[in-house]
Formats: sequence, C-alpha cells, structure tokens
Amino acid sequence: MILHAPRGAASGFTLIELMVVITIIAIIAGFATLSVGQGAGRVVQDESHRLRSLLTLAGEEAVMQSEELAVEMFSNGYRFLALNQSGQNWQWQVISDNPIFRARCFPQDIALEAEIDGAAAPLEKMDCAAEAQRAAPKEADKENKDTTETKTAADKEEKIPPRVFLLSSGEMTPFELTLSLPDKSNAQHLSGELTGKLDVRSPDEKKKS
Repeated sequence: MILHAPRGAASGFTLIELMVVITIIAIIAGFATLSVGQGAGRVVQDESHRLRSLLTLAGEEAVMQSEELAVEMFSNGYRFLALNQSGQNWQWQVISDNPIFRARCFPQDIALEAEIDGAAAPLEKMDCAAEAQRAAPKEADKENKDTTETKTAADKEEKIPPRVFLLSSGEMTPFELTLSLPDKSNAQHLSGELTGKLDVRSPDEKKKS
C-alpha cells in the first residue's frame, strides 16, 4: 500500500519559516557585532587606565626616590626613561631593568594621539621587537655593553619622541592623550595637570565637563 502525502503539504520551508530563520540569524549577528564592539572598547578603556596607573606610580616613584623620570609617547605605545649620571654628564636612559616600567606596545588597532604642554605632538611608531629585546638582553649583549653605550651616544642626533616629564618635585608636563580605534570609536581621553593630577574620561564625559 502506497501512502501519499496530503495535497497542499509543503515539501520545503514556507515563506514564514524562512522569514523567522532570517530574523533569528540577523539578531544573532547583531549581538555578535555588539559583543565585538564592546570588547574592543573595553580594551581601549583598559589600556588607558593602565597608562594612568603607571604614570601615577612613576610620579610617586620620582618623588620618593628624588629622581627625574619621563615617558616617551609613540603612536603605538610608550616607554619610561630615567635621568641618570654617566661619567660627568647626565643622560636620559630608557628603563629596561624594571618590569613595571618596561616599554609597552598597545594591542593591534589601538592608536595614540597626544597634545603635550598645549601643543599637538606628532608621534612616531615604536619598534616593539627592539624594545622587547632591550628588556631581555642576551649574554652577548652584556659582553658588548661598551659598544651599545657608544651607539646610544651616536644616536643622540635622532629625533627625540615627545616626552612627559615626571619630576621629583611632584610636578609633571601637562598633557592630553587620546587612545582610540582606527575609526576613532571607543576613544578614551587621559589628561595630566602640572600638579600631577591625572584623569581618564570618555568623549561623552569630556563633553559634559
């Protein structure tokens, strides 16, 4: 005996079923996009707060140790320096033996813009690989320390990146930093005052003030 499907029964999806499926897919895609956007925004926020914490710590260190510190700004990161005596001269040297104040590069796609002491500061890109190598020197590099110091002295003519100075008096160079994604979304503004006060705000919070 052969059974036949009732006449009118659909052999595939009906139009309503297809519309329901498409709607569900659109909703899921929307949540995924929102989640990615929120995740990227959180990364920008975390990086700005990390930089503020490090600047706060460096400022306290400068006061407590009676030393002069600085931070050099790059479009993709930053690094700390200390004013040390070398022979009869004083030189700014990159801090490479302190894991707290090591050079840091931002996650991919996060960029930094800077205004230092009231003027826009053009930022170059930092060589992250070179900074990582500086923080973990090989034994051969230690043996060639004199050669490295000579090369550093010869590089003085190179353009010095914009710096924010953290002085032993508790003062710092006034600045305004903006961390954002390539499309300028999820921006975070980090500002510093001469007195050493630091503040992080979103664009909306900045407008309200």
